[in-house]
Amino acid sequence: MPTIRTAGLLVALAAMGCAPAEPSGVTEAPTDLPSATVAIGETTRVDGVPVTPLAVLEDSRCARDVACVWAGRVRIRIRIDADNGSREMEMELGEPTQAGITLSAVRPERLSNAPIEPGAYRFTFAPVR
Repeated sequence: MPTIRTAGLLVALAAMGCAPAEPSGVTEAPTDLPSATVAIGETTRVDGVPVTPLAVLEDSRCARDVACVWAGRVRIRIRIDADNGSREMEMELGEPTQAGITLSAVRPERLSNAPIEPGAYRFTFAPVR
């Protein structure tokens, strides 16, 4: 169900003659925003480079409802499509890649009693600055 803020934005866009585009599977990061968030299998562009998260390899983050000694980590497999072809590589949350991209956030947070289904993950990528 949309929130009041979301509903108000949709009404304002409709009044201006704009409508949200239908999802195409590719999320273009607006030039004024430094990051883009997508699900597994969706493609986004970060500084013009198409990036697609393919799989979660490891999610050992400390659950929100548990006290931990170690924060844990998230590793994912991604595909980067470039002019010279596509390649797959691993990324770790917070670690920049040679491709100039960082996995800056992973949602949802982990809970100790609820596994995360692969389709529920959202990954935020940002250019390395």
